[in-house]
Amino acid sequence: MGFAYVAPIGMQNMYIINSSINYTKKELLITVFLTIVNDISLAVFCFLGIGRLITKFSSLSSYISYLGFFAILIVSYNIWNTKPKDTSSDKTLNRSKLILTPFAITWLNPQALLDGSVILGSMYSSFTSSISRSFFILGFSISSLLWFSILSLVVSYSKNLINSNIQIILNKASAIILVYFGIKLIIS
Repeated sequence: MGFAYVAPIGMQNMYIINSSINYTKKELLITVFLTIVNDISLAVFCFLGIGRLITKFSSLSSYISYLGFFAILIVSYNIWNTKPKDTSSDKTLNRSKLILTPFAITWLNPQALLDGSVILGSMYSSFTSSISRSFFILGFSISSLLWFSILSLVVSYSKNLINSNIQIILNKASAIILVYFGIKLIIS
């Protein structure tokens, strides 16, 4: 269940792929760690009942969708304009960007919030004991840890096969896919 939730192409995966190509090893480790922490914390909140808040306050879903749409546009714009960089250089990313972006792509991602609250929230009631609930969320957390770590390793180790022109094409394609997700979210 955990892999089925985190594996589909989405904002976090696109961000990890892009980071694996463009960031230094230190920046990538921080990015992957913070993405995993944010993903697991969102999953726990969804599992424990953030969906009840969304259901109770129906307008909250609309606000989340619109806020998320604008967040997706900002992330897409930044990815679209990302230029390939020499990862062997000593230039590092702005620290606040390095910390805030994984938070934003997780917590301001309306698709993750809405899907998580529906999928994980409904799973909560299917377990009858706190032990089985604990094992489920632990398994989900392990899936998140493994998925983002493996994804970043695979892309990071194969990035030498990707020249700067391909990186630019991947960035543009990633941005277009994210805008598509945002439009799809607003329409639905």
